[in-house]
Amino acid sequence: MTAMTTDDPRPSVTADGGAADAAGLRERKKRRTRDALIEAAYTLVIEQGYESTTVDQIADAVEVSPRTFFRYFGSKEDVVLDIQDRVWDAVYEAWHRQPAHLPVVAAVRKAMAQVLARLEDGGFGIDIDRMEQLREVIATDDRLCALSAQRQVIQSGRVVALIAERMGVDPAADIRPELVAALIVTATHVGVHSPRAATGGAGVAARIDTCLSLLQNGVDYPAAS
Repeated sequence: MTAMTTDDPRPSVTADGGAADAAGLRERKKRRTRDALIEAAYTLVIEQGYESTTVDQIADAVEVSPRTFFRYFGSKEDVVLDIQDRVWDAVYEAWHRQPAHLPVVAAVRKAMAQVLARLEDGGFGIDIDRMEQLREVIATDDRLCALSAQRQVIQSGRVVALIAERMGVDPAADIRPELVAALIVTATHVGVHSPRAATGGAGVAARIDTCLSLLQNGVDYPAAS
């Protein structure tokens, strides 16, 4: 066998490189399967309703077994509410990129605007119209509403920590981060679930920004005379 010389144009592949490529391929396949399950779930629940959609149907649409479905999601609720968690995760990432001098509500408003712009461009694998349809599905199902609210409580805790970090205070000794976090999460919830007519027919991104803008400008409104 002739030894390969250093000027051989063919790229050499080490054992470690081959293993890394194989691992990367597996991860990409897993991501594609997960994304396909999410897409199938959204399509089915929007078309036929949440209660009428089963895990078997979601798995069958992707041509995988229900057992494979449960490798990615713990329940049907988890796959339907996945977008909620992914959007919040993206908000936290965007939050960390905001200039350190920005006040807390201004920082979260800018972070949220960046993420919602990505959402409107289909950056999360779902366009804004389907997001609205999915929101209606969640809003009309008591169990999904309750689980969505539970997730908001968890998100509120994460927001408290981020606000306290930006303010440079200890949330155990300063009540302001918890208060502001509750207002931010509530403002976001109102923006998502408020009727379009309340904001002149605006879409969900604009409704959320309106709510955060009102919060940023202050909510100590004068009493009616």
